[in-house]
Amino acid sequence: MFNYLNENKMTEQARTEGKTYSPFALVLIYFAVMIIVNVVTNIVMTPVLMLLLSESADFKPFLTSLMQADYTSAAEIFYKLLNGLPEWINVFSLFLQLVLLIAAVIFCRFVEKRSVASMGFRRGQIIPEYLKGLFAGAVMMTVVVMLIRLSGAAVFEGWRRFSVPTVIFYFIGYMIFGLAEEALIHGFFMTSSAKSSSLAYSLIMSSVLFSFTNSMNSGASVLCSVNVFMLGLFSGLCVMRRGNLWGMGAFHAAWNFTQSVIFGFGMSSESSRTSIMKFTGIEGYDSLNGGIYGLEGGLIVTLVLFLAIGAVLISKPNSREAVIRAVPESGEENK
Repeated sequence: MFNYLNENKMTEQARTEGKTYSPFALVLIYFAVMIIVNVVTNIVMTPVLMLLLSESADFKPFLTSLMQADYTSAAEIFYKLLNGLPEWINVFSLFLQLVLLIAAVIFCRFVEKRSVASMGFRRGQIIPEYLKGLFAGAVMMTVVVMLIRLSGAAVFEGWRRFSVPTVIFYFIGYMIFGLAEEALIHGFFMTSSAKSSSLAYSLIMSSVLFSFTNSMNSGASVLCSVNVFMLGLFSGLCVMRRGNLWGMGAFHAAWNFTQSVIFGFGMSSESSRTSIMKFTGIEGYDSLNGGIYGLEGGLIVTLVLFLAIGAVLISKPNSREAVIRAVPESGEENK
């Protein structure tokens, strides 16, 4: 199974280009890139946040509480300040993921010295692959929400007023975010790792890193980590099957956008104030709806991802990107 999935032009091209790093070195590089990206985004975001917070009437009481060492009051006021921030700051943070995308491309292109095509940014069928990914992500998240609703773990509260431009900007932001995650996890780490390690290791380790970096928010649980690992495994398998990142970048965009902006569920402990519909998880059903973390912390997502992984394993690879290898006739391999 793993060798069959490995037979695509993306990974074959990666093996013939650039430097090869040990598995341990790749893990260190991965975290180094994450640290650098976080530093850069914080340098950009912090002055913007401070300017916005300073314009609030609660900012002076917050500073007073800090100076008086009343940290409980300071924390409460700070939480209130964050809730009072304009929503465009959430969209801005998604657009800042361009830094992650650029960092992954720069490392692979100029440090590791391999082409962007070997990362999965391949020419040909870009639009069809992207549309397939959008459709798959939206359908899978819709199935998750409907199953949660039917189980009684969530209630539909109705339609909401929303700003069309805000919805559009959220969608663009999630498009950037989806490609950025795929570029780092699968375009860089999984593909680079496959040059010196087995595909099984590359898939599993990239999924472990994906789970680790996406399960550090409040409300995360063991089930949440398992689900995010399964989501990473599903994504990695799809990238190997399709031979490009376009489809899975679109899948992540649609998965997140549909969950947050279409259905109004919180995602990774954060929620969007803009949504077309409003669903709310019922307390006491955290094992199904994920609780305060979001849907990825529930068993419904576990079920859907398990079925999705099975479907990928029995699906046919992208015929344009598959590398056809001759299969030896019976007994020929013993000659």
